[in-house]
Amino acid sequence: MPSIIEIDSSSSSSSLPSLYQNPNYIDLTATAYPITGPQTPSSSNSSSSSSSCLQYRLPGAPGGGRVSLPEIPAEIEVLFPSCESAEPKTNPAGAFTFDEFCSLWKNAENRMGESTEHMEHRKEVRHANNNLPGLPNQLRAQYGRITFSAMKKLFELTRLLPEEIFLDIGHGIGNAPLQAGLTIGCESRGIEVVSERCDISKRFQDAVFEQSEQFPSRNIGSVELRNGDLTDSHQLPFMTDVDVVLYNNANDIGTSRSAIKGKYSLDDYAGGIFALLKPGARMITLTPMYHLGRSLVEENAFRTKHGLNYSIDASFFNYEEHRLPLNSTTWCPDREISAYIYTRCFQSDPEGSAFFLCSDKECYAANIPTAAIQRGKRLIQENCVSCTKKRLTQIRIRN
Repeated sequence: MPSIIEIDSSSSSSSLPSLYQNPNYIDLTATAYPITGPQTPSSSNSSSSSSSCLQYRLPGAPGGGRVSLPEIPAEIEVLFPSCESAEPKTNPAGAFTFDEFCSLWKNAENRMGESTEHMEHRKEVRHANNNLPGLPNQLRAQYGRITFSAMKKLFELTRLLPEEIFLDIGHGIGNAPLQAGLTIGCESRGIEVVSERCDISKRFQDAVFEQSEQFPSRNIGSVELRNGDLTDSHQLPFMTDVDVVLYNNANDIGTSRSAIKGKYSLDDYAGGIFALLKPGARMITLTPMYHLGRSLVEENAFRTKHGLNYSIDASFFNYEEHRLPLNSTTWCPDREISAYIYTRCFQSDPEGSAFFLCSDKECYAANIPTAAIQRGKRLIQENCVSCTKKRLTQIRIRN
């Protein structure tokens, strides 16, 4: 059994190897992966075998992350609890409870004289993307809503906090941003390309907030709902200065169903938005974002196998897959669906830029980080800027 030394946030970290005193050098989102590190001298009063290790609790690590430093060989295993095991924070003091929000929404329906389901079946809501001639990559996208109970689960999985900012790309009738603002108490944003849907969302916003004014002691967040397009560069600050993003790309509406020959897909733009988020930010998708490349865990597993050193700059993200139960969506209520949570990793750039390393050991950029975003654009770099080889984007292995 390994000996364990715990160092809380008020303790000195002088006993940690210098590289690991800065939590920016530890990926705070990984579940488990090996990295190469300095050897730890054997303790004189320990009878541990070559597989024993010292474990440190990093100051400031979310959830009290443990870092195991095996003495021989010199490898490090970083273990953090998954999002699913985190303490739910959906009802902080002062915000509305889930049931209270559902009541506010039902009252808003009564005030508007129409049920949510009836509004959603209107032609200008369900099939409105067919009437966007100026946005050809949006024509085959379709409307669909994630239910309140599923959104509650996603808030828990992402550990959305009251001091953070939530964004829904394609907010539809505004249910997710309003639920986040009123039940989490955080600032909440939405951007929707269809003006008719955005108009309905603002009617719901007015009706819900009018009711909330009867409870002035409640600590709720501001909500801003915009009529706009995720491909519009003018909207970039609104979409990237956030902490948690919901991007509903279910059933390939962001890839094959929005791809046009010679043009980028919606997922291409959403991937660029994700790469521009701050380290620690999260993006929820309903279809894997394969074009992002391989995760930090996957890249470093490949590098270790092929004789390359572990690096925090090998990739800028990690991800988790979670199963949502029946009745999580309006388009497929009788089936479970997968939700993918992508997390921006902390890397070597103090400004928080996203980096890659080339996976070709002969390439100069195998050990020199290069930007994940194409220069002058807001899209993911598809080729190594040094050797020009296409980055590996194999289908991810699921646990």
